[in-house]
Amino acid sequence: MKNNLIVEKVDQSTLRPIVQRILHCETVENISWSHTQVTPTVYRFTGSGYSKGQKVSWSVFLKVLYSPTDIDSPSDLSWNHESLIYQSGLTDHLPNGLATPQCFDIIHQSETEVWIWLEDVTEEPELTWSLNRYGLAARHLGRLNGEWIANWPIEWRMDSKLATTSRPWLNKSNRLRKVVEAGASGINLLDRSLAHPKVSRFYSKDIANSVCRLWAERETFLQALNGLPQTFCHLDASRRNIFSRQKANENSEETIVIDWGFAGIGALGEEIACLGNGSLPWFEFEQNEVQKLDEVIFEGYLEGLSDVGWHGDACLARYGYVAASALRYVTRGPEMIVPILLNEDTGQQAQLEQVFGRPLAEILEHWSALVSFWLGLAKEAQELLKTF
Repeated sequence: MKNNLIVEKVDQSTLRPIVQRILHCETVENISWSHTQVTPTVYRFTGSGYSKGQKVSWSVFLKVLYSPTDIDSPSDLSWNHESLIYQSGLTDHLPNGLATPQCFDIIHQSETEVWIWLEDVTEEPELTWSLNRYGLAARHLGRLNGEWIANWPIEWRMDSKLATTSRPWLNKSNRLRKVVEAGASGINLLDRSLAHPKVSRFYSKDIANSVCRLWAERETFLQALNGLPQTFCHLDASRRNIFSRQKANENSEETIVIDWGFAGIGALGEEIACLGNGSLPWFEFEQNEVQKLDEVIFEGYLEGLSDVGWHGDACLARYGYVAASALRYVTRGPEMIVPILLNEDTGQQAQLEQVFGRPLAEILEHWSALVSFWLGLAKEAQELLKTF
């Protein structure tokens, strides 16, 4: 019902100023349009109109932000955080190579509903990024993090207490802590299910012990992340939220980043934790490329930091990256994997095979190797902690 009401609110008077801004033309009339719903809160409008007798075409995204109805839902960030980010001017200060969709308008429909009209930024669905393209995205994100520490005006780089009161969009996100703590039910399920043959086959005794050890030491890891240099981060820069675009009149590529709803202050290196790791479960890379992806992304990130004048200890950035990666993907794995191992529902298994286009046994084998890889990052983080 809510989705229908959104579409019903869109009319000529709503779209005319948006289309005029898209086309940089003040005379667009007789606008016609259609829409598709991309997600529960994102719509894509496409259409045409007439300007000085000529037919013109356009497209735009509408993102709707709602105030949560569950008053018990804890959050350090306001429900309309993304609109505050766009209004703050932060996205006007992004370093070379990094960009956001152009924001055409922000409309406060009510105290509990905000509309953000955004540039239509898409990529071909079948486009697979190369290792080098991931490295370039990491470099662009490194420039963002490094610019904040090294070059941004002091009024932007205020301490977290001041930011809380005067610039809430600069709050420390605590996104990683929330992601990790949400893994508690999965860890408990793993502990209760280790006697099951399929679970014990996937989570061997050594692997299960390592997962439980990381869970037990999670606060140590998180506190160490808090002690690293802090910087402004997107904090959800997975492949689904980043696109590649050729820069106009230049022989170079931009990294377009969408969905700034979790942006805030995070640890150096934390930004790139989900960049490559978020793609690995989807078979974007073979097992023999996983280590290389790790290297390319981290090297690209260091290059980005250096590009903008940050030349600090690389071990700090490495700890931020490997600790955040291990915490995010090891602690949250059991809640997805264990139910699959316990479930004898062939329909669910068939659906999983259809989504991934591979037999269930191959999917689980791939995921098992990834768990071992991420536990290796956890071990590396433990060793780095000894050097601080």
